[in-house]
Amino acid sequence: MKNSKYSDEQRDKAKKLYLAGMNPKEIANEVGVNGSRTIYNWAKRFHWDDELSEFGTERLLELRLQQLTQREKKTRLELDEIDRLIKNVVTLRRSNCELEERKQAIRQADAQLQYMEKIGECPQAGSRASHGDKSGNRRKKKVKNDVSHLTEASFQTWIGSLFKYQKIQFNNRHQKERWTLKSRQIGLTYEAAGEALFKAVINGRNQTFLSASRAQAEVFRSYIIHIAKEFLGIELQGNPIKLPNDAELRFLGTNKNTAQSYSSDVYIDEAFWINKFDKIYEVASAMATLAHHTITVFSTPSTKQHSAYPLWSGSWWKGQDKDRIDIEFPTLERLRKTPQVCADKRWRFAITIDDAIAGGNTLINRADLEERYSKDAFAYLFLCQFMDEADSIFKLKDIELCSVDIDDWTDYDRELVRPFGDKEVWIGYDPSRYNDFARCFVVAPPDAYNVVAQLDKFKDKFRVLEGYEWKGFNWQWQADQIESLTQRFNVQHIGIDISGIGSGVGELVQAFFPRAMLINYSLQTKTELVLKMLDVVQHRRILWPSTEKTIGVSFMAIKRKATGKGQMTFVAERTEETGHADDFFALSHALIKEGLNVSRKRQSTYRIGL
Repeated sequence: MKNSKYSDEQRDKAKKLYLAGMNPKEIANEVGVNGSRTIYNWAKRFHWDDELSEFGTERLLELRLQQLTQREKKTRLELDEIDRLIKNVVTLRRSNCELEERKQAIRQADAQLQYMEKIGECPQAGSRASHGDKSGNRRKKKVKNDVSHLTEASFQTWIGSLFKYQKIQFNNRHQKERWTLKSRQIGLTYEAAGEALFKAVINGRNQTFLSASRAQAEVFRSYIIHIAKEFLGIELQGNPIKLPNDAELRFLGTNKNTAQSYSSDVYIDEAFWINKFDKIYEVASAMATLAHHTITVFSTPSTKQHSAYPLWSGSWWKGQDKDRIDIEFPTLERLRKTPQVCADKRWRFAITIDDAIAGGNTLINRADLEERYSKDAFAYLFLCQFMDEADSIFKLKDIELCSVDIDDWTDYDRELVRPFGDKEVWIGYDPSRYNDFARCFVVAPPDAYNVVAQLDKFKDKFRVLEGYEWKGFNWQWQADQIESLTQRFNVQHIGIDISGIGSGVGELVQAFFPRAMLINYSLQTKTELVLKMLDVVQHRRILWPSTEKTIGVSFMAIKRKATGKGQMTFVAERTEETGHADDFFALSHALIKEGLNVSRKRQSTYRIGL
């Protein structure tokens, strides 16, 4: 079916409605074309978005608001959208007014300063003019990132604010190479940021931060700027941050080609979750070759099969050397109590959640964390216990490839009223159990019809857009949260586990979304869900934001188990008492809509019945 079947009048009317803020589905119904895809194609072919971009944000909101308010019979979704649009317009206008007021104040202050300099009342101008300096009307240029006045004493307030275990880490900053195994969320990234700033300011040494993702590396920069402002009274700018003493602080992901040219102290965050860590470690070692440079590695544990584990355990250093093979390295318990330089000249330290609490960290609620995570996940994330891939059906190297930076997901913006526009999403919900949290994910399915060229690489992949965690709320509240997602997104599927207490939520969801898939767990159902997720991970057909820290651990919690006949199978126990791998199952409830057999999918990108 070709677009030429439609008249120019239809297309012109569609364009006016498109520029007026009406969405493509509504336009298609209004002008009598066969579906929203035709409107999208026209918009692309005739560059309507270029004309739309000429309007300001406020004008676009007003156009959409005007278009909705003119309708006589408004649906509930339209009324809700009107409320949100009004709030956004009011907020935007207030911000614009405040910005204009600030600009006016700056203009007035600048005019006053110029006048004072002209009549000789500016202190700098007056003193210079009295000496006949023709440059007396010029203000002295402020030095960017000026740290020349800072000394070790300047950092004492910040150092004093650290917890006991953070101070141990800081006081060993001189060690050539440090390896710290840590609990999650105990502030070691914060300590490393302040420590690096200290060394850059006091010692004038370059500092480089490597992390599992560029976004995580930028966390270092945020902490450094905060510490500089709150404790040192200075504002640091730039990326990288360049100091007048020639020290630079650089924040990188794991691109070894970008990092390898620097000579620097190196910090590697979440090392046990970095894919191909051995390559990154080679680069880090090269950067810190000079005697005065140091390497600092810290991370929560992942698996014993990760390439960083031999370095932590000492087996990499021992190799096949018969003189080293029997040398013992300190146990985890020993390292918790006594950080030390080991036989391979690497300083090691271990900090569990209990050590953090004992070290003065009152921000941690251990009981709450134990409720939120399964026993295995709690041990991995907070007790410094390594997983063993031999028991898991997933390989960590495959999981690591699914965790990505989402800067190039340009078709998604969480701050918008419609974060994903009119594009289709699927929802997966896993109910809460005793001592367990409900999990809900919004997933963008593979889009073979994506008309945006730069997003073509995602056309065969699932993308996890948003994740939610709910606990202690009744069924109606949780159903309401799911319904609110249907108002923000074009939801075409909701998968819900109803084998336990999820049945109540499932019934309420069906009331407003009759097509909801109610999943009643059985051995066959669990097998299908696990097989589906195994397939998409192995083919790298699922991506999630690197900020979603618990998804990978949840996947690794799915394990093999021997049957009564001695055969190997895999299980994912789902009981009222021991909910676990909630992220995994919530996602599987969304993805199972695609089915198991996708190898025979239709090759044509022509859509029928729009």
